Amino acid sequence: METQVAHWLRMAEYDTGVAESLYESGHWIYVVFMCHLGTEKLLKAHVVRATGQRPPKIHSLERLAALAGLNDVPEGYREFLAHLTAHQSGTRYSGDDMEFGNYTQEIAKSYLDRTKEVHQWLRAKLQS
Repeated sequence: METQVAHWLRMAEYDTGVAESLYESGHWIYVVFMCHLGTEKLLKAHVVRATGQRPPKIHSLERLAALAGLNDVPEGYREFLAHLTAHQSGTRYSGDDMEFGNYTQEIAKSYLDRTKEVHQWLRAKLQS
């Protein structure tokens, strides 16, 4: 199972790097999308570690955290996971509530910075 955990961690790091590249190139909506995707994969590493099984094919970050048994997620991070999950739908599916124009450089930067903070906490939890 540790091979699967390492796989999900590598993919999460890759996706976060893509988010940074997209930020540098001004693709704000996709920065948020890749922040979600990287966080989803990091949580799936936790699910594999906690359950010894492949994670389900779901996008809800809150649900993945629960499946991983992460009951001690700080409230601010828990709220961020909920916001990031809500935004993934708008960035993933055309016609949902979010529009391209709603994503500014400031919003993208805020999501990217907060994602890195949450990832640092989640990686530390995997080490403990």
